[in-house]
Amino acid sequence: MSGRRERLAELRKQVGHTQETLAAVLEVHRRTVLRWEDGSVDPHPGQRKRLATALGVSMDELTEVLRAGPEASGDRDPHAEVDESAAVVPPTVDVDVEDVAGSRWPRWTRRNTLLTSLAVVGGFVVAAGIFLLRSPGDSPAPAAGAEVSTPLLALHSGRCVTVTGEVTADGAKGHQHACTGEPDQRWHLERVREGPAEPAVYRIVGVGSGRCLTPSEERFGGAPVIVQQTCDPAADAQEWRFIIEEQRNAFSYGQFINMARSSCLDINGGSVDVGTPVVLWVCGEQRNQRFGVANEAVSPPP
Repeated sequence: MSGRRERLAELRKQVGHTQETLAAVLEVHRRTVLRWEDGSVDPHPGQRKRLATALGVSMDELTEVLRAGPEASGDRDPHAEVDESAAVVPPTVDVDVEDVAGSRWPRWTRRNTLLTSLAVVGGFVVAAGIFLLRSPGDSPAPAAGAEVSTPLLALHSGRCVTVTGEVTADGAKGHQHACTGEPDQRWHLERVREGPAEPAVYRIVGVGSGRCLTPSEERFGGAPVIVQQTCDPAADAQEWRFIIEEQRNAFSYGQFINMARSSCLDINGGSVDVGTPVVLWVCGEQRNQRFGVANEAVSPPP
């Protein structure tokens, strides 16, 4: 099967997901989502219901999208997303690799040495071009000391903590929104401190505003509303201990506990609706208090 399933990619974008965030919600590798969209593999039957729910379509609609013949490869959109994470298999190794979704890479043998050598060279050229064209916040391998930006991905909804419209003023409220990768939903986790046996403490700093997520005195449903405020190194209300509970698909998931109030970052009421306020609430087991961040953003400094 060749070409792209453009409609599948369109549905994903309509609900505000990137390939990365959709993969995180479905608990598959981003490469798997890419392969569904380029038509090289189909979702397993067990994955289709979750995929339909994530895209906001019925099972019948999803089936029609998957059955639709992909466009010819010569008609491929030059602006389509590229799988920059795929690795090239060495030409002298006989490999049959199966990823987390069960789809298979091609089998390479010594008979393909010349062709695969050319593919390796071409792959390096493409990867180098992608690296140069990517935005700084998306770089998978930042230089030592460079800040790494990350979404704050709500585990229960697959939506991102956002300050709407790239507002940079103090007091702008946080809420959950469809993930777009815009600066108003990208964050730097500035490491404040960590002990030998304690998780690290961070300030959560907006890429677009340069301001820190802070509990306010305003309340919504009895819970303090989270806003952005000018960062103050002396304000423990701007410090969050991140308790990592699991890691998957290049994301670390866990709770952010406020150091001043000993309560957790929370999507109010566990709602999945766009526009739901981000608040501070008593820490518990609920999924709306679990947030995913890129592993690189919380990696220990070199």
